[in-house]
Amino acid sequence: MTGHARMKRHAIRGIQWTGMSTLVTSAFQYVQVAVLTRFLSPSDFGLMAMAMVVIGIVQAFNDMGISNAVIQRQDTTRDRLSSLFWLEIAAGLGLFAFTLAITPLTVGFYNEPALLWVMIWISTIFLVTPPGQLYLVLLQRDLRFKDLAIIDISATIVSTIVMFVAAFAGLGVMALVLGQIVYFGVRSLQLVVVGLPHWRPHLHFRASDLAGYIGFGMYQMGERTVTYLAINAIKFIIGRYLGAEVLGLYYVAYQIIVYPVMRISTVIMTVSFPILAKFQDSDDLLRRGYLHMSRLISFSMFPVLAVVFVAAPVFVPMLMGPGWEGVTPIFQILCTVALFKVLGSTTVPTYLSRGRADLGFVWNLVVAVVNAVVFYLLAGYGIQVLVLAFAAISLLQFVVMQTITGTMIGLTWRAYLGAMALNTTKSVVVGVLAYLAWQAGLSLGLGDLALLVAITVVSLMVYMAMALSFNRKYLRELWGLLVPGAET
Repeated sequence: MTGHARMKRHAIRGIQWTGMSTLVTSAFQYVQVAVLTRFLSPSDFGLMAMAMVVIGIVQAFNDMGISNAVIQRQDTTRDRLSSLFWLEIAAGLGLFAFTLAITPLTVGFYNEPALLWVMIWISTIFLVTPPGQLYLVLLQRDLRFKDLAIIDISATIVSTIVMFVAAFAGLGVMALVLGQIVYFGVRSLQLVVVGLPHWRPHLHFRASDLAGYIGFGMYQMGERTVTYLAINAIKFIIGRYLGAEVLGLYYVAYQIIVYPVMRISTVIMTVSFPILAKFQDSDDLLRRGYLHMSRLISFSMFPVLAVVFVAAPVFVPMLMGPGWEGVTPIFQILCTVALFKVLGSTTVPTYLSRGRADLGFVWNLVVAVVNAVVFYLLAGYGIQVLVLAFAAISLLQFVVMQTITGTMIGLTWRAYLGAMALNTTKSVVVGVLAYLAWQAGLSLGLGDLALLVAITVVSLMVYMAMALSFNRKYLRELWGLLVPGAET
């Protein structure tokens, strides 16, 4: 089997399992929203968003940035792994103490006294996560995506049950907090159980073992921090100037469209990075892998985003119930943000495979500063203007990073856009027909459920028909990769 074929085979296998995990956990995400929005208020979700913005920044330092260094470097020894393991344990304890220390500042910044206990409880994530963190990296490095998928799904199921019970018991925002703690705790425990038979740490720590990892990791920590700030600066501004209720509306809209797509982006990065790292010296293989990922994204994600954008006025109110009407326009704008985020997901594993963690750090630092300034200046114009600005900046970020990454591996814009042109055209057709189906259903007086079913059925049938007509060769290729022995 050639290097290109082997790379595609590993990628497809990884996407099968990691994709299944993402589909299942995203489905649970929608179930969580559908249930919890009927027991919790927008302010409850807003408080949780305030806490998670801060926690997310601190989490960028959770593994000292060495996770991707372990994958990128192919020479990790047992002693080095033990040193890295104890480094992560120490980092978790330090971050727990740091989060408690900044809690009063966080409460003061948002002027939300109810945030105090939310922050105190949620900080325990940093105690339960570190034991499993290095095992997570080792499983990714060894392409054990089946194990990772099972762990993620089971942790999601357990945490969802805990959230529902707590919400039914009237615990309010603490239902969301407990769900997060249980998710990270259950996941970490399973990672340790699965990983221990293959590698166990011993009482060894030497600073010299960290050479080469910390340098790469510092850029990774920096990149994660500024990337997170670039994405979540808008939450800081909304929470500070528009309040918990408006932030709750944005947070829920983000959770049901951008978050699932970002998880898909994580699938792409998780699967492709360890594979691309093995072919980091071949521009040709990197280009082929890059175009294959881009083609798969356009084939699978473009039509979905087109349909959910059109169906949002029907879909969102049905999902969330009364009292959440303000989510729909935010959701539709965030569909474009999701599009640019998933397109940009191919750039990160590509430049990381070349060891260029510094590139992502510098660029995302620029984006974070621009976002903070723009969102601060626009805060007085309301939530929809802020979200529109977020969409525009996301487009700019994608264009710049695609240009830089394409230059790095010798990929032209013409070749890149050409790989996605057919799928883009089909998705536009599907979006237009979904809109016409919506209008026809309204004129016939269909109820919301019947209207949503009509839009979905029309969109699915049209896209399947076009895929069979224009993508038959590509479908055979995918089928051959998915089913061993079917490449005929």
